[in-house]
Amino acid sequence: MGKDFSTWIKHRIDAFEFAEGSDFVFSPVLGTGNRGRPAKDYHLTLDMAKELSMVERNAKGKEARQYFIECERLPD
Repeated sequence: MGKDFSTWIKHRIDAFEFAEGSDFVFSPVLGTGNRGRPAKDYHLTLDMAKELSMVERNAKGKEARQYFIECERLPD
């Protein structure tokens, strides 16, 4: 099983030096998350979401890379 989202996103924010306020913001969620801790919703900019999708080394990451490459091709 993979990492939970909160661990995954924190590692990506650190590894790629994303900045709160310019690349993402988060807001508290009513209720609690895992193990009774307050939950957070992350709101990513489009650029941050693109970068994250392009660096993932899995099938969805490859799909995203191919999509963005296709979008940037000049029409024939």
